[in-house]
Amino acid sequence: MIYHYNAWLYGALPSDSTLSRLGIYGVSAFYVLSGLTLFLVYSERLVVRNLPSYFLKRIFRIYPLLWISILLNIFLLNRTYPTEKLWLNFTGAFGFVAPREYISTGAWSIGNELVFYVFFPLIILLSRRFKYGIWLCFGVSVLVGYYFAFHILDPEIPLGDQWDEYINPFNQLFLFVGGMFVAFFYNGYKNVKLGWSLFLLAILIFVIWPASGNRIALITQYNRLVFSTVTILFTISFLIIPNRKIKFLSSILKVLGHISYSIYLIHPIVFWYLNRFLQKGEEPVKFFLMSSLITLILSLLVYYLIESRFIHLGKSLVTNRLNRRVEGQ
Repeated sequence: MIYHYNAWLYGALPSDSTLSRLGIYGVSAFYVLSGLTLFLVYSERLVVRNLPSYFLKRIFRIYPLLWISILLNIFLLNRTYPTEKLWLNFTGAFGFVAPREYISTGAWSIGNELVFYVFFPLIILLSRRFKYGIWLCFGVSVLVGYYFAFHILDPEIPLGDQWDEYINPFNQLFLFVGGMFVAFFYNGYKNVKLGWSLFLLAILIFVIWPASGNRIALITQYNRLVFSTVTILFTISFLIIPNRKIKFLSSILKVLGHISYSIYLIHPIVFWYLNRFLQKGEEPVKFFLMSSLITLILSLLVYYLIESRFIHLGKSLVTNRLNRRVEGQ
């Protein structure tokens, strides 16, 4: 949100800006975390007969808010779209066949994630069947990412002109599989000194690593390898730092975690809707603060009134399905 608001108010930042790096690799961290947490939850219990339950829970987690954001773009921002584009977005098929055809700002990453959800059970089942299955999947995904960074994406051409190639799910797949790879080796190990050392090292490299000019420099050639590795190290550091809760801070982070998906999809809609009444360039700081506050309030309402209910509904349907299967046996 902060990255987008800053870019829309003041213009795109160069690649030597920490905020610009966070804007790019914040999404990458999401992919790593997604693969890691899904693996920790499903690595032992996901089997072929449970696949409908797995996909059902994913659908109820992702689609309701995605649909709401599409409808808000249509009715609140008065935007019109071809029927084919609407169909691709409401079904989520755009991630598989046309990643560029997303409607909601930032939804390209949701399309990528839907593709990863399909790959996930295949990788899990393969890793069980073959001793080095997870190694093979991670290795292949890294090679594909390497091919994008060194051969498909051109460091001399601005990122905006290569957006289609960048948001291709196969360009991001190694991050998701990388999270699974980390989780595969994680055994609950905790170490304060090592965790904080990795954290500080990751932050230091992330901030000072030399990269300048257009943002394409952050996602091509060796910079892609460095920043992606740092992102994974950053995730590992939090995984092994012992959980010592500070009640007030934990409560805030927990709420922000709950509403993060809402913030991600709603903040562009709030920004551009407000811009219809208050010109963003006249008082940019005031516009920034107002947009942020409204986004946070709406995200809280959307999560607790809509998102959480669909999440609960998805879990209930899965539980009922499992109960019926047990009764049938």
